[in-house]
Amino acid sequence: MNPEEFENLVAEHYQTLGFATETTPTTSDFGVDIFATKTNEKIAIQVKMYDSRTVNYKDVMYLFAASKLFSCSRSIMVSSGEVRTDAKEVADKLNVEIVEYFGSRRTTQLASKSPKLIPQISTNDHSKFSRIWKDYIVPLQGQEVRTVTGKSNIIKTVNWDGITRISSNGRPSPIGIEIFEWSYEQLLRRGELTRDEINQHYTNRGSAIIFAVLATLPFVDVTLKPATLHYLGN
Repeated sequence: MNPEEFENLVAEHYQTLGFATETTPTTSDFGVDIFATKTNEKIAIQVKMYDSRTVNYKDVMYLFAASKLFSCSRSIMVSSGEVRTDAKEVADKLNVEIVEYFGSRRTTQLASKSPKLIPQISTNDHSKFSRIWKDYIVPLQGQEVRTVTGKSNIIKTVNWDGITRISSNGRPSPIGIEIFEWSYEQLLRRGELTRDEINQHYTNRGSAIIFAVLATLPFVDVTLKPATLHYLGN
Protein backbone atom coordinates (compact mmCIF):
# COMPACT_ATOMS: atom_id res chain seq x y z
CA MET A 1 0.00 0.00 0.00
CA ASN A 2 1.27 3.48 -0.82
CA PRO A 3 0.49 6.79 0.97
CA GLU A 4 -2.20 7.76 -1.55
CA GLU A 5 -4.08 4.50 -0.98
CA PHE A 6 -3.65 4.86 2.79
CA GLU A 7 -5.09 8.38 2.61
CA ASN A 8 -8.07 7.02 0.70
CA LEU A 9 -8.68 4.44 3.44
CA VAL A 10 -8.69 7.19 6.05
CA ALA A 11 -11.16 9.19 3.96
CA GLU A 12 -13.40 6.14 3.65
CA HIS A 13 -13.35 5.63 7.41
CA TYR A 14 -14.73 9.12 7.98
CA GLN A 15 -17.29 8.59 5.23
CA THR A 16 -18.62 5.60 7.20
CA LEU A 17 -19.02 7.96 10.15
CA GLY A 18 -21.31 10.16 8.07
CA PHE A 19 -18.81 12.78 6.91
CA ALA A 20 -18.39 14.10 3.39
CA THR A 21 -14.67 14.02 2.61
CA GLU A 22 -12.47 16.00 0.26
CA THR A 23 -8.79 15.30 -0.33
CA THR A 24 -6.51 18.24 -1.00
CA PRO A 25 -3.95 18.75 -3.78
CA THR A 26 -0.37 18.27 -2.59
CA THR A 27 0.84 21.66 -3.76
CA SER A 28 -1.65 23.67 -1.71
CA ASP A 29 -2.73 21.56 1.24
CA PHE A 30 -0.90 23.69 3.88
CA GLY A 31 -0.69 20.63 6.12
CA VAL A 32 -4.18 19.18 5.57
CA ASP A 33 -4.74 16.01 3.53
CA ILE A 34 -8.49 15.56 4.06
CA PHE A 35 -11.39 17.82 4.97
CA ALA A 36 -14.27 15.97 6.61
CA THR A 37 -17.55 17.87 6.96
CA LYS A 38 -20.91 17.05 8.53
CA THR A 39 -23.63 19.61 9.35
CA ASN A 40 -21.76 22.44 11.11
CA GLU A 41 -18.58 20.47 11.76
CA LYS A 42 -15.44 20.73 9.62
CA ILE A 43 -12.41 18.61 10.47
CA ALA A 44 -8.86 19.08 9.19
CA ILE A 45 -7.11 15.70 8.91
CA GLN A 46 -3.42 15.12 8.31
CA VAL A 47 -2.42 11.59 7.26
CA LYS A 48 1.07 10.18 7.82
CA MET A 49 2.13 6.82 6.41
CA TYR A 50 5.74 6.04 7.31
CA ASP A 51 7.80 2.85 7.22
CA SER A 52 9.81 3.65 10.34
CA ARG A 53 9.60 7.39 10.99
CA THR A 54 7.37 8.77 13.73
CA VAL A 55 5.13 11.82 13.80
CA ASN A 56 6.83 14.72 15.60
CA TYR A 57 5.60 17.87 17.29
CA LYS A 58 6.23 20.03 14.19
CA ASP A 59 3.74 17.92 12.21
CA VAL A 60 1.13 18.59 14.90
CA MET A 61 1.85 22.32 14.95
CA TYR A 62 1.53 22.57 11.15
CA LEU A 63 -1.81 20.78 11.31
CA PHE A 64 -3.07 23.04 14.08
CA ALA A 65 -2.10 26.16 12.14
CA ALA A 66 -3.73 24.83 8.97
CA SER A 67 -6.96 24.01 10.80
CA LYS A 68 -7.19 27.63 11.91
CA LEU A 69 -6.34 28.88 8.43
CA PHE A 70 -9.26 26.91 6.97
CA SER A 71 -11.64 27.72 9.86
CA CYS A 72 -12.03 24.09 10.94
CA SER A 73 -13.81 23.15 14.14
CA ARG A 74 -11.20 20.52 15.07
CA SER A 75 -8.16 18.71 13.73
CA ILE A 76 -6.99 15.09 13.72
CA MET A 77 -3.56 13.59 13.10
CA VAL A 78 -3.85 10.05 11.69
CA SER A 79 -0.73 7.89 11.53
CA SER A 80 -0.04 4.38 10.30
CA GLY A 81 2.45 4.04 13.14
CA GLU A 82 3.71 5.75 16.25
CA VAL A 83 3.36 9.38 17.34
CA ARG A 84 6.22 10.71 19.43
CA THR A 85 5.68 11.67 23.06
CA ASP A 86 6.59 15.30 22.41
CA ALA A 87 4.02 15.40 19.60
CA LYS A 88 1.34 14.04 21.92
CA GLU A 89 2.18 16.66 24.53
CA VAL A 90 1.84 19.46 21.98
CA ALA A 91 -1.36 17.89 20.60
CA ASP A 92 -2.86 17.80 24.08
CA LYS A 93 -2.18 21.51 24.59
CA LEU A 94 -3.53 22.44 21.14
CA ASN A 95 -6.53 20.06 21.30
CA VAL A 96 -5.36 18.14 18.24
CA GLU A 97 -6.70 14.59 18.27
CA ILE A 98 -4.21 11.76 17.68
CA VAL A 99 -4.95 8.44 15.97
CA GLU A 100 -2.03 5.99 15.97
CA TYR A 101 -1.62 2.71 14.04
CA PHE A 102 -4.67 3.39 11.88
CA GLY A 103 -5.78 0.40 9.84
CA SER A 104 -3.20 -1.96 11.34
CA ARG A 105 -5.79 -4.74 11.67
CA ARG A 106 -8.19 -3.93 8.86
CA THR A 107 -6.17 -2.42 6.02
CA THR A 108 -6.46 -5.54 3.85
CA GLN A 109 -10.21 -5.83 4.46
CA LEU A 110 -10.86 -2.19 3.65
CA ALA A 111 -8.77 -2.32 0.49
CA SER A 112 -10.60 -5.41 -0.78
CA LYS A 113 -13.98 -3.81 -0.15
CA SER A 114 -13.10 -0.50 -1.73
CA PRO A 115 -11.33 -0.98 -5.08
CA LYS A 116 -12.88 2.25 -6.33
CA LEU A 117 -10.73 4.15 -3.83
CA ILE A 118 -7.48 2.70 -5.18
CA PRO A 119 -7.10 4.24 -8.61
CA GLN A 120 -5.53 2.30 -11.43
CA ILE A 121 -3.41 4.49 -13.69
CA SER A 122 -1.73 3.78 -16.98
CA THR A 123 2.02 3.46 -17.23
CA ASN A 124 2.32 6.82 -18.99
CA ASP A 125 0.30 8.73 -16.37
CA HIS A 126 2.77 10.79 -14.36
CA SER A 127 0.22 12.58 -12.20
CA LYS A 128 0.43 10.22 -9.20
CA PHE A 129 3.55 10.79 -7.14
CA SER A 130 3.21 7.51 -5.25
CA ARG A 131 3.40 5.65 -8.59
CA ILE A 132 6.45 7.67 -9.64
CA TRP A 133 8.15 6.93 -6.33
CA LYS A 134 7.47 3.20 -6.55
CA ASP A 135 8.32 2.73 -10.24
CA TYR A 136 11.28 5.06 -10.70
CA ILE A 137 12.81 6.15 -7.38
CA VAL A 138 12.63 2.99 -5.26
CA PRO A 139 14.74 1.15 -7.92
CA LEU A 140 17.54 3.68 -7.30
CA GLN A 141 18.35 1.94 -4.02
CA GLY A 142 21.96 0.83 -4.11
CA GLN A 143 22.72 2.97 -7.17
CA GLU A 144 25.07 5.90 -7.66
CA VAL A 145 23.48 9.25 -8.48
CA ARG A 146 25.64 12.23 -9.45
CA THR A 147 24.72 15.85 -8.88
CA VAL A 148 25.01 18.47 -11.62
CA THR A 149 28.44 19.36 -10.21
CA GLY A 150 29.59 15.75 -10.59
CA LYS A 151 29.61 14.76 -6.92
CA SER A 152 28.83 11.10 -6.27
CA ASN A 153 26.00 10.00 -3.97
CA ILE A 154 25.03 6.41 -3.20
CA ILE A 155 21.32 5.86 -2.55
CA LYS A 156 21.55 3.53 0.43
CA THR A 157 17.84 2.99 1.13
CA VAL A 158 14.52 4.09 -0.37
CA ASN A 159 11.15 3.54 1.31
CA TRP A 160 7.97 5.46 2.13
CA ASP A 161 9.89 7.53 4.70
CA GLY A 162 12.19 8.92 2.02
CA ILE A 163 15.78 8.14 1.01
CA THR A 164 19.05 7.74 2.87
CA ARG A 165 22.04 8.71 0.78
CA ILE A 166 25.78 8.41 1.31
CA SER A 167 27.19 11.75 0.22
CA SER A 168 30.54 12.35 -1.45
CA ASN A 169 32.14 12.85 1.99
CA GLY A 170 31.01 9.38 3.04
CA ARG A 171 28.35 10.47 5.50
CA PRO A 172 24.84 8.97 5.48
CA SER A 173 21.92 11.37 5.71
CA PRO A 174 18.15 10.83 5.43
CA ILE A 175 15.89 13.04 3.32
CA GLY A 176 12.15 12.78 3.90
CA ILE A 177 9.77 11.90 1.10
CA GLU A 178 7.81 15.15 1.55
CA ILE A 179 10.36 17.38 -0.21
CA PHE A 180 10.50 15.02 -3.18
CA GLU A 181 6.72 15.05 -3.43
CA TRP A 182 6.54 18.84 -3.15
CA SER A 183 9.25 19.26 -5.80
CA TYR A 184 7.64 16.78 -8.18
CA GLU A 185 4.22 18.38 -7.85
CA GLN A 186 5.73 21.79 -8.57
CA LEU A 187 7.49 20.40 -11.62
CA LEU A 188 4.32 18.73 -12.87
CA ARG A 189 2.17 21.80 -12.33
CA ARG A 190 4.53 24.41 -13.76
CA GLY A 191 6.58 22.37 -16.21
CA GLU A 192 9.92 23.35 -14.69
CA LEU A 193 11.66 23.72 -11.34
CA THR A 194 15.07 25.13 -10.43
CA ARG A 195 17.44 23.75 -7.84
CA ASP A 196 17.38 27.16 -6.16
CA GLU A 197 13.61 26.87 -5.67
CA ILE A 198 14.10 23.49 -3.98
CA ASN A 199 16.81 25.01 -1.82
CA GLN A 200 14.53 27.89 -0.79
CA HIS A 201 11.75 25.50 0.20
CA TYR A 202 13.94 22.89 1.90
CA THR A 203 15.78 24.32 4.89
CA ASN A 204 18.14 21.35 5.36
CA ARG A 205 21.13 20.48 3.19
CA GLY A 206 20.26 18.25 0.28
CA SER A 207 18.80 20.27 -2.59
CA ALA A 208 21.52 18.95 -4.93
CA ILE A 209 20.63 15.28 -4.41
CA ILE A 210 16.88 15.99 -4.48
CA PHE A 211 17.41 17.69 -7.84
CA ALA A 212 19.62 14.82 -9.03
CA VAL A 213 17.14 12.10 -8.05
CA LEU A 214 14.30 13.82 -9.89
CA ALA A 215 16.60 14.32 -12.88
CA THR A 216 16.81 10.52 -13.26
CA LEU A 217 13.14 10.34 -14.26
CA PRO A 218 12.94 9.41 -17.96
CA PHE A 219 10.38 12.14 -18.70
CA VAL A 220 12.44 14.92 -17.09
CA ASP A 221 15.20 16.92 -18.83
CA VAL A 222 17.87 19.11 -17.24
CA THR A 223 19.46 22.39 -18.26
CA LEU A 224 22.27 24.22 -16.45
CA LYS A 225 22.88 27.84 -15.42
CA PRO A 226 20.55 27.93 -13.64
CA ALA A 227 20.13 24.23 -12.92
CA THR A 228 16.55 23.55 -13.97
CA LEU A 229 14.35 20.47 -14.29
CA HIS A 230 11.94 20.39 -17.25
CA TYR A 231 8.93 18.11 -17.45
CA LEU A 232 8.71 16.57 -20.93
CA GLY A 233 5.14 15.27 -20.63
CA ASN A 234 3.69 11.82 -21.29
